[in-house]
Amino acid sequence: MASPQLIQRIESATPPGRDRAVDALRALAILGVVLGHWLVTAVVVGDDGTVRVASPALSRVSAGYQRRLTAVTRVPVPAARAPESG
Repeated sequence: MASPQLIQRIESATPPGRDRAVDALRALAILGVVLGHWLVTAVVVGDDGTVRVASPALSRVSAGYQRRLTAVTRVPVPAARAPESG
């Protein structure tokens, strides 16, 4: 649990118009991306002793499925505009 002093310091450093819930969702999204990349990528040592990066999860599926998966995961997200201060 965070200490009251830490919470007070974070609150005083946050600009008045900033929504910390949105910041928490952004942080959660970033963690999801990092975790997803970590899950599909691995460092593999080959039989000849060479070290390489491999994708054990995607190596078991067909090339067609890989193309569809890549197309689906490349979803453009419009950038949110910051509120105008006035």
